[in-house]
Amino acid sequence: MKKLLRLIFCLLPVVSFWACREQEAKQASEQQDELRLVKTDSFEIQGSNLTFQGFQKGKLLLSNMLVFDVVIYDLNQKTTHSFRRRGSNFDEYYNIWRNIAVYNDTTVVVSTFNSLVYYSLDGKFLRYVALPRRSSQMVMQIMDPVFCKEKMIGLHMEAGDIADSESYLNPRPAIIILDSLQSNKAAFEFLGKNPEAESRFSSGKETSYYATHLRMTVDESCRHAYVQPFNEPLLFVYDLKQKKKVRALPLELPGFKVYAYPINQKESVVSPALDQYLSARVEYLQYLGNDTLACIYKVAADERMLKDFHNKYPEFPVNAPNVRLDHRVAFIHPERGVLATLKVSKELGRPVCLLDSKHLLVQEYDTEEDEMQNRSRFTVYRIEGQEGK
Repeated sequence: MKKLLRLIFCLLPVVSFWACREQEAKQASEQQDELRLVKTDSFEIQGSNLTFQGFQKGKLLLSNMLVFDVVIYDLNQKTTHSFRRRGSNFDEYYNIWRNIAVYNDTTVVVSTFNSLVYYSLDGKFLRYVALPRRSSQMVMQIMDPVFCKEKMIGLHMEAGDIADSESYLNPRPAIIILDSLQSNKAAFEFLGKNPEAESRFSSGKETSYYATHLRMTVDESCRHAYVQPFNEPLLFVYDLKQKKKVRALPLELPGFKVYAYPINQKESVVSPALDQYLSARVEYLQYLGNDTLACIYKVAADERMLKDFHNKYPEFPVNAPNVRLDHRVAFIHPERGVLATLKVSKELGRPVCLLDSKHLLVQEYDTEEDEMQNRSRFTVYRIEGQEGK
């Protein structure tokens, strides 16, 4: 009996420890659930079918993916600028997808194949800078570009077959840093790997939709670059001064499920077009200041829901609406991990960015009336329950 009492007495601190841990986890979950949205403002931008491309220096960067218009909305001035310069000439761009940067208050830059093209806000061609080639096969385009003084930092993308295991076993550079932009030809250097060793896809045995796609942002001093894979709950931190990766941080993101499959698998779970929604996907990453990042990601779809959707729209994406899913916003410290998360219901629309640490911008889904009036609608929400964050 004495031995039993001694054993119970010895186990009390252990039981107490785990009870405290469970209570802390419960409190953390409740604290996350306390974050809520309060509508504070709304506005319209001329043009329907607009796709969010980025938010820099108080300007929303958008595009119409049907006709490849560039649309810039100045939140401070409440003004819209747009232009269309699609083509194959040196003063034109081929496509618009995550490749626009704000250079200054009157100039935007589009990264196109093998060049940077500078335009005024109304589309007047100003100049171009040739991008380097590493090989004759490489087609380079800078993704998520941002200017740091006279340098441009962005994600390095080159042609490659993501179904090829060699693409994973022989990683490509993740980040490109461009310099000498005042001349007609940029100098460059690379940083990091894609995929990094910590990625589940680095073995080359399995893959996922958008497995080699990344999101990137930098801090206000341009000292660190932060990179997230599209469909992995990971954060990579790179020191731009020391030119090396300094941290790989696993993230506990609610609802962030990853659908991975053998690299040679041909069968679909639902359909080739719909299987991509079985994985959660990072849609935007931004630096808010004070060592805090915001990650906006789309939650993974339920397999049964997708199968019901497929039965209703077997020709998707032809003659079918978009798949609408809930999103989450995660506030992340680059050392401590996830601080809090906020659920954004699909009924509100699609969250696109944070205007600051307490205000979220949501793009409402287009309606037939929006199409007729050629407009896109946006709503600003204040995030409440962030005290102490």
